[in-house]
Amino acid sequence: MDRRTVLAVSSAGAESAADMSLGAPYIRVPYVSPIYNWAGFHFTMKVCLICGLLLVAIGQAWSAGAPSAPQIKQASVNGVTLVYQEQGDGAPVVFIHGCCTDYRAWDAQRRAVAPHYRFIGLNMRYFGTAPWPDGESKYSQQTDADDIAAFIRGLNAGPVDLVGWSYSGPIVMLVVLQHPELVHSLTIHEPGSLTYVTDPAIAKIASEDRLAAFGAPLVAQSIADLVEGTARIIPQDRAKVTKAAKLRKEDGLIDWTLSAQAIHNLVRAMQPWPLASTTWTSRDSTSKGPLRLIIHSTQPVEPHGHAAAGTVLEAQADRLVVAAGAGALRLILLQVPGKKPMPAAEFLRGHRVGPGDVMSA
Repeated sequence: MDRRTVLAVSSAGAESAADMSLGAPYIRVPYVSPIYNWAGFHFTMKVCLICGLLLVAIGQAWSAGAPSAPQIKQASVNGVTLVYQEQGDGAPVVFIHGCCTDYRAWDAQRRAVAPHYRFIGLNMRYFGTAPWPDGESKYSQQTDADDIAAFIRGLNAGPVDLVGWSYSGPIVMLVVLQHPELVHSLTIHEPGSLTYVTDPAIAKIASEDRLAAFGAPLVAQSIADLVEGTARIIPQDRAKVTKAAKLRKEDGLIDWTLSAQAIHNLVRAMQPWPLASTTWTSRDSTSKGPLRLIIHSTQPVEPHGHAAAGTVLEAQADRLVVAAGAGALRLILLQVPGKKPMPAAEFLRGHRVGPGDVMSA
């Protein structure tokens, strides 16, 4: 056998190095298997190498397309710590949960969104499993809106796509109205309020749609219970019957001698009609005469200083605060008759309101 023959050497019973030297007339091996088809062997190795490279490339592509595992993070916002879940890369999409839940409500959406975008599910201040940071002293939609705006600003990712659900619908809308520069798009699923619907015709359609959504299944169930004889019919105690007076337009006039909380409740109760309203009178003699204002959204706040009820305490940036009989009220969304509702910041840019001005019925 020529020494150029390729050999396969068994590891069993290996001979000494001397026996394997080139000086020997032959090579002693326990087992010799000549490989006669060198071209076929070379071709086979090429095919294996190509297949291996393809498998590596496929694995890398799959890994690149799969998002990293979701991470639970914390953010310091307005003096409290908020918890949020993040997964994926790309354009940020911020999801705000509804009532009685937290970011986990968005798990199905996270799995669909994270492979393509940066999913961010934020827990609002008084939700999730963490203890409430300040009891309930600051519980309000405005508090949540301020937190969300500060959180988005802290991401340093530019405008985000913002998604709200049910209870958070009015809250994310407040964020857009007060901080439009922070939001690229807004999506609200099952919005829980008609607060921002000011057109009577549209409000009527929305109310009828809501009644159909919630009332129809109840009517069907009641009929079924009557047919089956399982319906519980409870007679009313006529001695306890009270009649609600028909609302009048003047019922929406704000009496600033009431407490801030009472006025806040009045603003909510007057939606969608007749709407709460007040009259602003400026101390500036160059300003136009008294102006009627429709008030859509408010927030009770602690007053800075003392003044008579109805006196403007703050009027700068996005803060328009008026003294009440007890406490103070921040006007968040208001409307000049004949124009669209606008956030306080926009109203203040177009009207010279200052401390000491008066709001009256």
